[in-house]
Amino acid sequence: MVLVAGVNAWGQAAPRFEEYLVADTWFLGKVHPPVYVTAEQERLRGELLIAAIRRPTFAGQYIVVLMECEAACKKAAIVDARDGTIYPSPFGTADSPYALPPPNWDAQWPRFTSTSKLFVVPNVCPEGPASCGSFGFVWEENRFRLVHKVAASATPVIPARSPLVGRWKGEWSYTNGVDVISKPFVLTFTEKGGRLRGSYSETGGKRSSIDRLTATKVDLSTYRMEILGACWNVGVAGDSLDGMWNGGPCAGSGFGVGARLIALHAVRE
Repeated sequence: MVLVAGVNAWGQAAPRFEEYLVADTWFLGKVHPPVYVTAEQERLRGELLIAAIRRPTFAGQYIVVLMECEAACKKAAIVDARDGTIYPSPFGTADSPYALPPPNWDAQWPRFTSTSKLFVVPNVCPEGPASCGSFGFVWEENRFRLVHKVAASATPVIPARSPLVGRWKGEWSYTNGVDVISKPFVLTFTEKGGRLRGSYSETGGKRSSIDRLTATKVDLSTYRMEILGACWNVGVAGDSLDGMWNGGPCAGSGFGVGARLIALHAVRE
């Protein structure tokens, strides 16, 4: 596993995203499609294609692609929006460059934002039960540097308030093979008496209530909801919200009946 030296002691104050803000101008040009160099990258071509239709979501110019493999198995790749270079996860090995470690008690996604170089991987066990913890990395010179680690509890801690609460500004997008079709949106969530409520609006459109909003993990990091007749599945990681939606009400499989899955990304305002 690639754990770049930086901090050896458990504990310390957790780093904040604003401590590692991107200094350079964010990349606002046309996103370069992923460039597949290795056989492993070719095998992940279907999942990595999502990077071609997204704006940067990490460290100003990179797109984080999060992938599920098997039960409690997750992978992450970092794609440079400028030239399509694909980089491994901070825990990658020669055999599995994009793998994330097995989870402690719950498989959570990494946390990151488009404005910061900090990348947090919570509740994982990279070298067995004794190593379980949450890890903070900083992206420097096209690699991750470990700056923080803290031991994780063996039992889940349910937040007192949903991390979804607040106002999120984002965009959903997909490609029809020729053009990239996208639309900006705003999600707003409030919580009162332990009940979460939400609304959705697009530029120039009316605000609509979100229906059947439920958390799908005990740590309240992922949600399923219906918006204007479509099924949305989203995950919250710090100030970043990512997910997919497709047409029709949410079925037993967790998705709608529409064939096309449409990527979405939003940041907390």
